[in-house]
Amino acid sequence: MFDWLVREGVTEITGVDGGRLLCDDGTGEAADFVHLHKPTTGPRELTLFHLKGAQKSEAYRTAEKAFDKDKQREVRARRAVAVVGFELVGAQAVKSLSNLGLARLLSALEANPTGVHSNIERLMWVNGHLKSGATPRKHFTKALRQTLDADSIRRVVLVHPQIRRRLYDDVRKGKGSNADAYWLNQIDTFLHSVAQACRNFGAELVVIGDDDRS
Repeated sequence: MFDWLVREGVTEITGVDGGRLLCDDGTGEAADFVHLHKPTTGPRELTLFHLKGAQKSEAYRTAEKAFDKDKQREVRARRAVAVVGFELVGAQAVKSLSNLGLARLLSALEANPTGVHSNIERLMWVNGHLKSGATPRKHFTKALRQTLDADSIRRVVLVHPQIRRRLYDDVRKGKGSNADAYWLNQIDTFLHSVAQACRNFGAELVVIGDDDRS
């Protein structure tokens, strides 16, 4: 998922092709990824990304170890709706909402200036390109100070591919099982509460599942 987010996910989700992207994954993180965009015209944008992988069945793990892509797709197509992953990633997002403020985000990023990973210097991109040098995090926080203001668009993105697009669409059309409909309603209720918490901090919530059309 991290690779997908860096290569194409940020652009697909935010509509922004470029900007600064920092990986802050680990203990004490502000978010898994923080994206900052300063357009030539219009409001600036701050996006906090929280990612959690889908639950993997034993059959999927076996196919994964065998590098059997067809079998992985077959198993993935049978993936059921599950609430727990959304609860975990949603709770992490709510816990991190204070990081939407400039002072709090700077504090979170500067508390550990080298990052939680020994190779954090490799985990920052500018306009899609890895930022070289010894202090990319300082580069990011400097840009943050120069970019983020009260009028900036703030966004929280949850990426959790547990729910497949086809299953979601079927349930919404009344074609899914009663169990899937029940659990999807539970997820909806929970995500509405997360969305309200985001709005309280002046941010919108975006939720990304598994677009399994391919």
